[in-house]
Amino acid sequence: MKNGRQRVLLLAALGAVCAASPDGSAAESAQGWAGGLASMHWRLPDTANGLTPTETWSGAASAADGDIYVGGMDHATNSALYRLEPRTGVLRYVGDARSASEAAHNWVPGETAQKFHTRPLWHRGKIYVATLDRSSLDDAYLSRRGFHWYSYDSARDSFTDLSAAEPGGASAEHGGLVPASPPGKSSAMTLRGAVPRSSVDPPFTSPTSMPAA
Repeated sequence: MKNGRQRVLLLAALGAVCAASPDGSAAESAQGWAGGLASMHWRLPDTANGLTPTETWSGAASAADGDIYVGGMDHATNSALYRLEPRTGVLRYVGDARSASEAAHNWVPGETAQKFHTRPLWHRGKIYVATLDRSSLDDAYLSRRGFHWYSYDSARDSFTDLSAAEPGGASAEHGGLVPASPPGKSSAMTLRGAVPRSSVDPPFTSPTSMPAA
């Protein structure tokens, strides 16, 4: 789909698809509306800094408290994280890559965050996502400085760029993170580019594969 229909999240038995908003409204939070087949629909709100999310990668994931998280992005400029609270039926924006990195003085001129390719990952009370800024089958990723880790702390309602503390402000030189799993799982992470530095919390293990350019 190439239009506004992509901007709506449908969760039915934790499956995510797209549908059309009845009024086209945008805000930092959104109430869902009933669809067919006993489903509910939510529109991914635009962000204050101009992101209009048109897609999501790797779907939705839940936290230990039952809240559901999903990333929304435009595959060009920026990516945001949203939280659905089943108790209230409200989907709301919790943060975006550019805003968090600018707050940490870690967003350089011309930088983009095309997508959060990782499924939102709950670990030790926080939700983690990471950027993949170039995924074409060429060497375009070499023009990027590397991926950012972000964490969302629901207790503080804060979305933070963890990579700001890393040398060069990125967690792997030129690299982009595809999927990730917490420690102890069979598949830890897959990168496009380079091996990640390990000083950023969470202490995920080394990559399982590194596709060539």
